[in-house]
Amino acid sequence: MARPSGRAVSNGAPASPSSAADSVLRQFAQLLGLARRARKLVLGVTAVENELRRERVKLVLLALDASYGQKKGVVGLCRKTGTPIYERFRKEQIAAWLGCGKVTALGVQDAGFAKSLKRLLERVDGASSSSPSGVHPSRT
Repeated sequence: MARPSGRAVSNGAPASPSSAADSVLRQFAQLLGLARRARKLVLGVTAVENELRRERVKLVLLALDASYGQKKGVVGLCRKTGTPIYERFRKEQIAAWLGCGKVTALGVQDAGFAKSLKRLLERVDGASSSSPSGVHPSRT
């Protein structure tokens, strides 16, 4: 009798939505880490707002548990500059991915990273079959 290897065996059936979402989130976290090592991320509300004013940010990720004042400032600047903004995750989850303290807002300064992260966020929405709540649509 064959021993279980501990790895999932693909039988051609599609993966469950939760495992697909987990896989996409893992890719998202890895890409965020790569962007941080490449020094293409701006961390913190104040730094993100400053870079938005200079129009150096291509995408903003805002924590769900950010305060009203923090959200108001960042969302307003994103609308003014036409920068896409996503509210998806809690401060602790973003911080865990980046290996630092709580992160309320982060800005992506590289267009290539921003495009890839945006694509992964859209896949998370599709994999979890939830509505894209927390998305503030704006021009890309």
